[in-house]
Amino acid sequence: HSIETLLLFLLWLSPVFYLTEALPEPLKNLTFFNPMAWSINLIRFSLNLTVDINPFLTVFLLALVSVFFLFFGTSYFLKHKNEILKFL
Repeated sequence: HSIETLLLFLLWLSPVFYLTEALPEPLKNLTFFNPMAWSINLIRFSLNLTVDINPFLTVFLLALVSVFFLFFGTSYFLKHKNEILKFL
């Protein structure tokens, strides 16, 4: 139940239900530590709604993190392939 509670908490902290521009400055800066905030603001930007982030920097950072996890996951899988296959 703790994972479900954490995900629900992160959902309410992400700017799904509010615009980050409506928050005070300290809270606005704090929301960008939530990875969902970046994705949601990118979707808002694509719908021509206002956002207060640079969309190109955001896409670059998300791509960089994605490539990191791709290489990390691939190396982990190749290192532990036998144990993973036994588990499956």
